Amino acid sequence: IASKPPSHKSHPFFATLPLARDSICLNIDGSIKVKEYIASVGGLVQDSNGVWMFGFCRYLGCCFVLDVELLEAVIAIQQLLTKVHYWCIQHIPREENKIADALAKMVRDRRPGVRILNNPH
Repeated sequence: IASKPPSHKSHPFFATLPLARDSICLNIDGSIKVKEYIASVGGLVQDSNGVWMFGFCRYLGCCFVLDVELLEAVIAIQQLLTKVHYWCIQHIPREENKIADALAKMVRDRRPGVRILNNPH
């Protein structure tokens, strides 16, 4: 999700999404243990230079695959659309979304609540 119309500059981590100066990029992903239906969601926000702003992860509980994908998108979109004037949504292939995937898998320990990560290390 970008806060300003895209320019021709490519984002260092997500080259498929060109970002304008002073914009942000949100990547989200869901994770599910299929046999147990245990689901979680994670994501990260970076500025137009690829600098980590914050990450997040949340245990969702018992869900089906489609539930996880829809919920992760709805949560992120609701929060960010209230703060930006221009936005665009673009699918990021799994191979290019490894950080968000790793964040989603961090919370399979079943602890409730959202965890905010201010440092990528």
